[in-house]
Amino acid sequence: MELEPVTSSNVEAIGYDADTRTLRVKFRSGGTYDYGECSSSTWERLKAAESKGKFIAALQGRKVSLEVEGSRELQSFEEDECCGGRLARALKEGKLDKADSWTCPACGCEWKPEQVGPVKHWKPVNWMELL
Repeated sequence: MELEPVTSSNVEAIGYDADTRTLRVKFRSGGTYDYGECSSSTWERLKAAESKGKFIAALQGRKVSLEVEGSRELQSFEEDECCGGRLARALKEGKLDKADSWTCPACGCEWKPEQVGPVKHWKPVNWMELL
C-alpha cells in the first residue's frame, strides 16, 4: 500500500487499499496502524479533513466504525460484549440516525452519542458517575 505524506502535527502519512478496505496511518511518533472495514468515503473524508489527527482519533480504539452511505454520517461505538452487536444493527439500519440515546434491549444499558470530529460516537452512560 502506498502512503501519502500529509501536513499534520501527529500524522506523517496515510494510505488506503480499496480491495481490503484497509486504511493505514503512519504517525510521527513512529507507529503505523491499520483500520479495517473502512469505505472509500472514509478515505476521502480523511484526505479532506482539516485535522487528520482528530479524524483518526475518532477511529482509534473502536471495535466498529460503521460506514453509512449517502448523506448519513460515520458512526462508531465503544467495545462492549453485550450491546455491541445490537447497537451495530440499529446503526446500520438507520434506526438511530436522529436518536439522542439508545437502550440495549438485553441489559438495559443506555448509550448516548457524542460528536467526535466527523464521527458520531456512541458511548454507554455510566450512571455511577452521575450520582
